[in-house]
Amino acid sequence: MEEMRIAWRNLWRNRTRTLITLASIVFCSATLIMADGLSRGMISDLQHNVTQLFSGEAQIHAHDYRRERSIFQTVELPDETVRTLETQGIDLVPRLFGYGLVSNGPKSAGGSFWGIQPEKESSVFELAQHVDVGNFVSPSAPGGVVIGRKLAKILNVGINDELIVVVEAADGSIGAELYSVRGILKSVADGVDRTVVLMNEADYRELFSLYGRQFHEFAANTRGEVPLDTVSQAIKSLVPDHETMTWKELSPTLAEMTEVANNAIWIILAIFGLAAALGVANTVLMSTYERMWEFGVLKAVGTRPRQIISGVAQETAILALIGCVLGAVVGVAGSSYFTNVGIDITAYSEGLSMEGVAFNPIIRADLDIASAVMGVTGLWILCLVAAFFPAFSAARMDPLDAMRKGDM
Repeated sequence: MEEMRIAWRNLWRNRTRTLITLASIVFCSATLIMADGLSRGMISDLQHNVTQLFSGEAQIHAHDYRRERSIFQTVELPDETVRTLETQGIDLVPRLFGYGLVSNGPKSAGGSFWGIQPEKESSVFELAQHVDVGNFVSPSAPGGVVIGRKLAKILNVGINDELIVVVEAADGSIGAELYSVRGILKSVADGVDRTVVLMNEADYRELFSLYGRQFHEFAANTRGEVPLDTVSQAIKSLVPDHETMTWKELSPTLAEMTEVANNAIWIILAIFGLAAALGVANTVLMSTYERMWEFGVLKAVGTRPRQIISGVAQETAILALIGCVLGAVVGVAGSSYFTNVGIDITAYSEGLSMEGVAFNPIIRADLDIASAVMGVTGLWILCLVAAFFPAFSAARMDPLDAMRKGDM
């Protein structure tokens, strides 16, 4: 206890230098926590947009459908299979896809047509809540479509405007229909924003002359309640004849970014830990140089080298601990603020995407307490390690040389 008291007193011999070093440790530890939280929040939002808006946690397709996109490559699942997966917490949403031309007056564009079951989509995914203007597709309102926001700008259409759709049907005929715009989506993903046209399953089948129980895709979602590997294994065991891919396989770049985000604390720790450690090393080195005469006297009267090292280490440990604790308080408070309020990048987020998935206009932090504690602890250890070189140098001094240099 006496050693701790002496270490505390020695810290304040040069108050200005101690306060500057303390401030740098507080800044580094607080920034470490907030940067980690913001990176996790950004990747978490992207992952949420991928899995919960429309893509799902896994997808079932016919083999080669994703490569060829043929209207004839379909999947038909028995009701019993769907119910079995639902009992395991895995909901399946069937979808139909097709391509054609959509126009409004002199303006036209390529369209990607989704035949959906609105009630199923609304109960399993969040795309129905992502409508910016108007309403989502309704089974009670045939002939209505919901389109992407960029497609609406390209065609210069709004709610209740009419669109002419021309496609090549499954039977080789030309499908042509007139639809009314019932809703326009918020930014979802570049491909969705620019081309998508959502319509009722019945309208799609009539347009493309594709009747029956076949679908091009079954999107699986558990809202994060079932581990991804379990989802994949459950589907493959019941649907072995079709291709099943998880969202990580469908979006490998985003999956890699998620892994990086999970390990971001180590990257951020390396950056800010090095900055804090250099500051601490400089402080301890200067303190050691100023106290050379004192260390020389201590060694001359029989103080052991390990006692000198222990004294310097205790000073550093106390300084780093105070800085890390204060920094943790500031960092957690800052992360909580960014979690609730966020950083508004609306002015810069237009067209900003990753893997075709749009960024949310407001970036929010996702504070992970375990990661924060681990990062601050790592920072404290780095500061302590940085102090050992000056401490060893002081412990190895020759008493006469130390007192001679201290008098200079």
